[in-house]
Amino acid sequence: MPLSPSDFRSNPLSCGGPSGRKAGWRRLVAGLALLAFLAPAPALAEWDDFLQAPAVRKTWDLVAMRPFDLVQLGVSAGFFVLAWPVTLVTGGEDFVREVCITLPVERTFRRPLGEL
Repeated sequence: MPLSPSDFRSNPLSCGGPSGRKAGWRRLVAGLALLAFLAPAPALAEWDDFLQAPAVRKTWDLVAMRPFDLVQLGVSAGFFVLAWPVTLVTGGEDFVREVCITLPVERTFRRPLGEL
């Protein structure tokens, strides 16, 4: 059956009133969504145990955290270069060096693998 122009005059996003067939579908979809969110809850305890395994922690640290820490070290070193003249005047050079250089270097290169 071809569409007529009157088919496009109504709101295409309208789902109808709260009664009838569409209301039943809404309830079904809401129930399935609730079930999808609550069903994996018992498995979360097992997932937490999995994440605490030393091999997983070391792999996550090596693959994701160390590269992120390296990028963060570069960004903080850039901020240190910009802030260094101001710290010479105000006397906060040691604090800024520790925050922008020392801590990121320790976190990136000196921290044991897997210790997050």
